[in-house]
Amino acid sequence: IEALGKYPKLQKADIIVNVQGDPPCTSPEAIESTIKLLREDRKAAMATAAIRFTDEKMFFSPHVVKCVLDQNQNALYFSRAPIPYSREKGVPKEALHHIGLYVYRTSFLLSSLGRIKTPLQIEEDLEQLQVLEKGFTIKVALIEDPPIGIDTPEDLVGFEQYLKKIKGG
Repeated sequence: IEALGKYPKLQKADIIVNVQGDPPCTSPEAIESTIKLLREDRKAAMATAAIRFTDEKMFFSPHVVKCVLDQNQNALYFSRAPIPYSREKGVPKEALHHIGLYVYRTSFLLSSLGRIKTPLQIEEDLEQLQVLEKGFTIKVALIEDPPIGIDTPEDLVGFEQYLKKIKGG
């Protein structure tokens, strides 16, 4: 919203893409599939991305945002808590790791998101909950990018090791 106010030429775009800095390995394919999902559903205000969990430690980490979907790839909820709950041990097969990629309709950004935070947004410290609390639809693209997020100092060390590994050194 700040960028749209500061750079009015951006307001001419139909869609605005916001790639967060904490998932540094978001692929162009992930961005394209998220944009495509928003374009295909004219009722959706925005789209984001998620990947299935493969790591139990990450599923239970409060630093990792999880999301659950309905049968049409619409977000039902986002949380730092492990959702969905499972009576079985381990990670439920429906558990999704939210990726910090947001694709908005420009008209939605200009008219519907406000600076006043909503209760769940405050409680979870997740800005996308404001959209759900106001009754808007968020589409969620299921992607295959590795879930590399840098949310803690330990994550940064792991990311540096990953970079060394892919560079062969």
